[in-house]
Amino acid sequence: MSFSSSTSLLAVVVLCAAASSSVACGSGTTSNGGDGGVGSGGTSGNPGVLPDGTALPAISCGDENVTSASGTWDVVASGGKSGQGTAVLTIDSTSFIVKSSGKTLAFTTNGTTMTLQWTDASRQTPIAVTHTSKPVDTGLLPLPVGGQWSFQGQGSESCTASLSENALNTTCSDVRSTPFGRLDGTVVGIRQQAASSVFGQLGGTWHLTGAGTGSVDATISGNTFTAVVNGNGGPVGSSAWLTMKVCNGAAAGKSSSGLELAATRQ
Repeated sequence: MSFSSSTSLLAVVVLCAAASSSVACGSGTTSNGGDGGVGSGGTSGNPGVLPDGTALPAISCGDENVTSASGTWDVVASGGKSGQGTAVLTIDSTSFIVKSSGKTLAFTTNGTTMTLQWTDASRQTPIAVTHTSKPVDTGLLPLPVGGQWSFQGQGSESCTASLSENALNTTCSDVRSTPFGRLDGTVVGIRQQAASSVFGQLGGTWHLTGAGTGSVDATISGNTFTAVVNGNGGPVGSSAWLTMKVCNGAAAGKSSSGLELAATRQ
């Protein structure tokens, strides 16, 4: 079973990928940051420059006048340590579906009824999900994700999450089947500074902490998302990064590990 692509955890998964689980996805817990306002702590500054002054590479994906992420997307990941992989992602106002390598995670809503199911070659696993909505303007993302979420598998695996315009809190218990390793602990994110973005109220500089050796600073500005790992030691070092750009019907990204992402809307 996997919670890794479920809707409310999407931002955490992206940051886990950038941090290779040593920062945001390690075992253990931290104190809950609550649903407070813009906080302080961590680093800010130019999101296109690493702490040592190295400039991040420019990303190009075509027409940058993007207004919606709705639709079905073909995603290709290449480079890095895992070679090439593909996925198909469908998102609209009532569903979020990811298909890759014969596996599917499908979340759908119909009024107050929500269904989340993991399917692979050997089984179909329903995951109980509840959501208490709180309005958050997420811009071009069509599926409402603000508020309180809970996910419960058939065994001991479970996650809870909350998202507001200024805070992200996620706690997972012994979730093992994810592309980024075991999720067992708490991630707390506080938006330190607001910024204009195609992702609405999520735009700005975010500081995320977990149970690992460092932290992640994420910047969402315009149509670009950048995450930079701050930490001492660990497999990612102190200059790991991920940068992505969303365009009209296309998206592209790169990471410090050599991973390249390309997405095209069908």
